[in-house]
Amino acid sequence: ESTGFLSTIQVYPVPASSYLNIHFSELSESKNVNWRIVSLQGQDIQNGVLQNQVSTILLPNSMAEGSYLLILTTDNKERIVNFIKQ
Repeated sequence: ESTGFLSTIQVYPVPASSYLNIHFSELSESKNVNWRIVSLQGQDIQNGVLQNQVSTILLPNSMAEGSYLLILTTDNKERIVNFIKQ
């Protein structure tokens, strides 16, 4: 039973202002990946599904500056990435 992605997952730019790029090193792990952006207080900000090895998430204009979590899940795999919105 695996709990993590085998891929190296790059999330950039850091800090982010209007978008995040997500890059999976393993093409086979980049399809149907659910993503959620959550504030450190636990509030859901945005969510969707990634389908490509390199994807871009546009951040909402109303999103305040600060630290957030990007939660990537598929099947029984999960990866949590911290990022800063400026």
